Amino acid sequence: MNTRALQEVGFQQISLELPEEVEALINEENYEGLDRCLNKLLSRGGLLYQALLVLTPIHQIEHLIAIREGESDEEGIWHDDGSRDFAFTLSLVLDLEQLEGGVLLFRKKGEPESLQSIPTAPYGTLTILKTGKAGYEHRVQKVTRGRRIICVGWVN
Repeated sequence: MNTRALQEVGFQQISLELPEEVEALINEENYEGLDRCLNKLLSRGGLLYQALLVLTPIHQIEHLIAIREGESDEEGIWHDDGSRDFAFTLSLVLDLEQLEGGVLLFRKKGEPESLQSIPTAPYGTLTILKTGKAGYEHRVQKVTRGRRIICVGWVN
């Protein structure tokens, strides 16, 4: 993984080939099973663990599955994820054409001109973000149509 983008713009995206089980669990809307599968991928030696390990020694990884839908969604608030080393999102959106909104906004704190819009990435894309520890903050815009399923997490 080339970490140059992360150093220069504060975020980086890489495409991962996720196990077929992930897509099947999403299609079944089996979120408990999906969470167990993601736990394996984030465990020592797992695909996501290995991708994140390139950036920093890992002491702890936290994650959750975030589902935002057009009918019930609202604008996110600016936040910086505190003292965590990095934040990440893993796109679990199977059909981007059905999704409107849900854009991730990212900037350096106190520098509105540094604002970057990061559209929801294709399925299997890992987006790694600098956090408040490095002077960055982010928020997600409202989903206006479709379902945005993301594994979001933090590395300490």
